[in-house]
Amino acid sequence: MGASVNDKEKDALRAENKALTAKLEKASSDNRLLNENLKREGRENQSNKTELNRAREINKSLREYVTAIKKELKGFGLSFEREDQKQAIKNLFPNVHKAMDFDSQKQNQEQNRGRGMSR
Repeated sequence: MGASVNDKEKDALRAENKALTAKLEKASSDNRLLNENLKREGRENQSNKTELNRAREINKSLREYVTAIKKELKGFGLSFEREDQKQAIKNLFPNVHKAMDFDSQKQNQEQNRGRGMSR
């Protein structure tokens, strides 16, 4: 004799249950991996923020150093207006002149912004 209607429904439900259980296990595994990735990326993000803050502090310190050097040079009667003085400073202090150039570029950008000419 063949299987009853109830037996066929039970078999169908068992098969569906097995398939859903497999999907649930796969989803749980995927969720676990995603959580691990999220935690790792969170740690990397925190590390990057820390590194950025250190770089900002170094940048601030270097800017203060350049400002102090500029003041000291002005105390010796050197200014940054004349091209021959700029060239002498560039020759004597190659790393400092880059910061000086950056400061002058920044001032030009700020002046241009005030005139509606931002880059």
